[in-house]
Amino acid sequence: MNAPAPRPDGLPPEPFAWMSTNSPSGRFRMTLKKPLSEALLGVLLLGVGILFGVSAIGKESAGAAVVGAGLLILAGGAGVMMLVIAGARARWFRAFERVHGRPPV
Repeated sequence: MNAPAPRPDGLPPEPFAWMSTNSPSGRFRMTLKKPLSEALLGVLLLGVGILFGVSAIGKESAGAAVVGAGLLILAGGAGVMMLVIAGARARWFRAFERVHGRPPV
């Protein structure tokens, strides 16, 4: 595997660059090009996962508790992943603004 060539401005390559390449269209579009939108989605997914987990685990049915725990793991895990991605990209965005004097998007 070849390492990417160093950039002339000294910045490291953009982490998770595939997050900023989507250009959705339509009435209900949501872009994840900025770290703030990624962090908000992560918090939303984490909150939904906790809500599902708490509401289903409180039931007396064992099946509902298993489904609630599964939804907690899936939505909560996706939320944590989005928060990690947002943190990594926020550091890169700040470095890009410091070098170029403008945001990358």
